[in-house]
Amino acid sequence: MVVRNIEKEDSVFLHRESRPVEWPLSESVRQVIRDLNDTLNASEHATGLAAPQIGSNVNIIVYRLAYKSNTVMINPRIVKAADFEATPKFEMCLSYPGQIYALPRYKRISVYFEDLTGDSYVLKYRGFEATVIQHEIDHLLGITIADKGEKLDSKTTRLLLEKAEQEMEGDDHDEEEK
Repeated sequence: MVVRNIEKEDSVFLHRESRPVEWPLSESVRQVIRDLNDTLNASEHATGLAAPQIGSNVNIIVYRLAYKSNTVMINPRIVKAADFEATPKFEMCLSYPGQIYALPRYKRISVYFEDLTGDSYVLKYRGFEATVIQHEIDHLLGITIADKGEKLDSKTTRLLLEKAEQEMEGDDHDEEEK
C-alpha cells in the first residue's frame, strides 16, 4: 500500500492539463491507479481524487460514495451537462485543506470514460455523484475550486466544518446503536 502526499494549492501539477492515458496500460499508469486507490482509502473523509493531486498528470480519477467500492475512470470527459444550478454548492478539496468554496455545478451529466480493462462507457450521473465527478474532472483540466469558486470566510468555514464534524459523530453513534 502506497499513500501518496497530496499536492497543495500552489503545485504546478494542479494547474496544468493532464494527458490522455494510452492503451494498453503501462506499469507506471497501473501504479498511479493503485496509488490513487490507496491514497483515497487512507483519507477518512475524502470522496474523490484525481491523478494530478498525487503528482501525476494523467487522465485518471477515482471516487467513492458511501458504502460502495472505489470507481476508477480513465480518460473521463463530460459529454453532456444539464440543469445548471446557479445556487452554489459548498465543496472542499484535499489540495486546499481547511478551506471551503462555493461554486455552481450541473445537476446532471453524461460522462465518457474507460474502465480498467479498456472498455468504454457513456453513463449518466446526477446529484452528489455528478458534483464529485465534475470536481475531479476539473482537476484533469488544470482547474481547481479556487479557480471556479468563491472562498468562504474563515468564520463561515469554521461553522460549516464544526457542523459536519457533529453530523459525522452522530452517524458514528447511529452505527454503534445498530
